[in-house]
Formats: sequence, structure tokens, C-alpha cells
Amino acid sequence: MRNYLISVFAIQTALLFCYAQEQKRDIADVYSLQVVRARLRLPAGMSLSVLEKQLNRLGDGTAVALLKVLDQAELKDPEKIKRLLPLVRESFEAPQIIVVEEDRKPKVTLFFLRHLRDEVEATDVRNEISKVIEFVTQKTKP
Repeated sequence: MRNYLISVFAIQTALLFCYAQEQKRDIADVYSLQVVRARLRLPAGMSLSVLEKQLNRLGDGTAVALLKVLDQAELKDPEKIKRLLPLVRESFEAPQIIVVEEDRKPKVTLFFLRHLRDEVEATDVRNEISKVIEFVTQKTKP
């Protein structure tokens, strides 16, 4: 168990270091691509509070970044879709703290999620997408 915890800590530290290096290189990351890439690189089920805090402030910007970061094949891959759904949820956990006013409205996010749901063939993934659509819709009700 101790070795596992040390490994997890080492992975988190390495990812945080990589993230910091990428941030230095691309200070004008208007679309928050580095945040989204760093979050997608984390093993499934793992999270870094630094990345979570930044995602919580992106809102609709997360869907824009995902469209820019992922290619067509990845957007049809059920495993990749399962990995990106938590990012979308995190982005709308607290809509009141989303920095850009326009990103509090999930227009791109809902369009993106509906497109994914229509394209993916796996029923379980479709159901997960529907749950995220419902979550985002509820969180952003006026």
C-alpha cells in the first residue's frame, strides 16, 4: 500500500511539473488547452486539485478546448469519451465561479455532448453522456 501511495504521489508531482512547464511556454493559452490536456493525461479516477480548480472556472470553455485538443477518431472512441465526461462535469460544478460570463451558458457544451451521444455506438456511454447533459442543464438553469 505504501509503494502505491508513493507511486501516486510521484505521478502527481511529475504531472504537476509538466503542467507548470507547459504553462510557462504558452502563457497566452486563451482556450485553456494546457489545462484540458493535463487533465486528460491523468489516469482514470485520479485528479489534481490545481487542475480541478481551473476546470471549475472554465464552463463552456472546456468543450471548446476539448474540440481543439481531440481529433475525430478520439471523439468516436468510447473510452476517450468516458475520460472526457468528468471534465465537462467539473466545468459546471459551480457555474457561479465560471470566470467568463458567456461560458456560464452551456451552448457549445450541450451541442458537443449531443453530437457525441449521436455518434457513439456504445449504449452505456450514451447513457453516461445523457446523465452529463442532464447535470449541466440542471446546474445552469436560470
